[in-house]
Amino acid sequence: MAQIYETAEDLRKERQTMDDVIHQFPGLTPIKLYQFCEVDFALVDNHRTVDQFVEVKNRKNKIGQYPTLTISLQKISDAVNLTRFLTKPLVLVIGWTDCIGTVKITKSLLKSCPVVFNGRTDRPEDPKALEPQLAIKTSEFKIFTKNLGETFLPSREAAKPLSHSAL
Repeated sequence: MAQIYETAEDLRKERQTMDDVIHQFPGLTPIKLYQFCEVDFALVDNHRTVDQFVEVKNRKNKIGQYPTLTISLQKISDAVNLTRFLTKPLVLVIGWTDCIGTVKITKSLLKSCPVVFNGRTDRPEDPKALEPQLAIKTSEFKIFTKNLGETFLPSREAAKPLSHSAL
């Protein structure tokens, strides 16, 4: 059986990050999904109909420390399969120590991202600690501050509406 590293504190931070960005999804409410679901949240409208899915990750570094965000290729593949099957958008939300970023996972984004072999080196007993990961340029994220909820954009047009059409 796979080792589970997620703690109660991790779940608290995940929920806080989602609460910090929910204003980016007007009219939708986040519903936390079960532990081994492909994604962390379903965003539902006032009729409790799922509008889109969200995967939330928190990092212990500032956004500028690395040019890319790496995430398990298996995690993204599983999430994309679910959202394509249900024809719902998938949004990745990353909480860095200095900001939060959102990016819609689209076919064109996936095609533009290299797959790298990366991961944790502090878990030598875990065969999944080092694995193929998708490397998403941090410049692809719509960025906003954590504390004030104020939106600010990188030096390119990153604020594309989160519509259903790109998947």
